[in-house]
Formats: sequence, C-alpha cells, structure tokens
Amino acid sequence: GFDTETRPTFSKVAKKNKVALVQFASKNVACLIHLASMNGKVPEMMTKILREKEYVLLGFGIKTDLKELKTEHSGNADKERVDVKAFIDLATIWVVFKHERPGMKGMANHYGLNVEKPKAIQISNWENSPLKEGQVKYAAEDASLGVWLAEQLYNEYGRGYIKNSGEHRNFHFFTKDPNYDTGI
Repeated sequence: GFDTETRPTFSKVAKKNKVALVQFASKNVACLIHLASMNGKVPEMMTKILREKEYVLLGFGIKTDLKELKTEHSGNADKERVDVKAFIDLATIWVVFKHERPGMKGMANHYGLNVEKPKAIQISNWENSPLKEGQVKYAAEDASLGVWLAEQLYNEYGRGYIKNSGEHRNFHFFTKDPNYDTGI
C-alpha cells in the first residue's frame, strides 16, 4: 500500500506544499516516512521500494501522489531516487468496473468495511514533528487500506481472466469476462 500526506493549502494563490509524509504498508505492517523532517532527502530504504520491480505500489489516486513526489525532487540529486517502476491505481480499476461510490472510503464501504477518515486529521499539518497519535493512526490505516482493497478487488474480479497487454506494465486490470476491453 502507498499513500502520501501534504499540509493543505487553503488559498488558491498560495504555492502548494511539498509531500510531508510517505506511507508504505504490507498486509502486516505500515511504515511512515516523515520527509518534512528530513530536509527533503529521500531515504535509501524508500528508494529501494520505489525503484525495484518486485515492489508493486497500491493506492487510490496513487498516480497523482507519485507525480507530486517526483516533481518535488526533479531539480535535485534525488530525482532518480523517486522513479517508480510498478504501481496499481485502485481508482482506475474502480472506474473501469463502474462502482457507485468514488473514493477510498466509498470503495471500502462497498466491501462492507466502515472506514473512519476524520476530516480534521486529513487536513491537519503533516509537516509537524512529531506527528500526533491520530495522524499516525490515520496515515498507517490509509496505506494499509490500499492493500485490503486490492485483496477485495482481486477476490471479486481476479479469479477469472487477467488481461494485461504488456504495453503498460504499471496497470493490471482483472476481469471475469474474457471479452472485456480494458483499453490498454
């Protein structure tokens, strides 16, 4: 699972803030990397996860998160360190199967999981160090939810045919219908 958190900007004219927190999760553990307290340096462990093909990042709207992270490092020596090799954007899969409720919370609700995503924590200052207990819990659960949602999608759609043209290694669509055209 993968996600990022950024201190929100409440003004349309203010410059967007940099990614303050990067979250990774597996089925059993979550790892939070507070970039805001690292003077913009990307840790080696984070580089390995982002760059190695054996790690596939899962997230809802992950493409935007990854783009922001790479853009922020485009002018320094860490640019290549945030070059991602493999990811799956659960939002894209969600759209392909035309589910009724958008967003990670709606997706979780669809599968019977009531997720609490308090707005006060979501829009809190992610640059503060140390993070508050509520922020840590929110961030860890957000990344872990990506893994859980991928499992639910696989259970619903992945037991049938797997269609991947190979042109876009970063996107894998699962469908029970062998005639379904994913557009890739």
